Amino acid sequence: MLLKRDKLRIQIEKILRVLGAYKSYKDIGATPVKRLVFICSGNICRSAYGEAYAKTKGIEAVSFGVHCPDGDPANERMMKTSAKQHILLDNHRTMSMTSHEARPGDLIVAVDKKHVDIIRKEQPSSVDNSAILLGLFAKDSRATIIDPYGRPEVFFDDTVDDIKYAVDELVRHLQTHPITDHMQRSEI
Repeated sequence: MLLKRDKLRIQIEKILRVLGAYKSYKDIGATPVKRLVFICSGNICRSAYGEAYAKTKGIEAVSFGVHCPDGDPANERMMKTSAKQHILLDNHRTMSMTSHEARPGDLIVAVDKKHVDIIRKEQPSSVDNSAILLGLFAKDSRATIIDPYGRPEVFFDDTVDDIKYAVDELVRHLQTHPITDHMQRSEI
């Protein structure tokens, strides 16, 4: 149940994707991936869930927000939605972009292109590998995973499903990518 503006945004992004505008946002850099770094705006919904879900798969992951303070809990509705999937966000606390400590082998996993643009501008050293858009690994391959914050519960359910599918596809891609062939699951 998307809003008209969300449907329009998705259609525009599909056109841009077909024209190749997002090709570089699915390419993994030359540095072997050791950790997934999920980012979104507030680090209370999408990136928090992405981090928690990746960890259930044995993947090293962290998350932060480009517009958030440190120390806030996850969104209450996202905690309830993720708990239905047996993924607990009770201990999650937000981390700001300035508090995030980049490491070699980090792969920035963004849910919106604007987040990548912000990081590249304000903290270019955080992007030593590449920055990808998680939505390009989703079932319908789109640039943005819509933010469920402030929306009805169905948006949270859809967002969780989109993130799970996309993370699973990303992990499959990393495991079959030539750069990561030698890596063990716990290293990505």
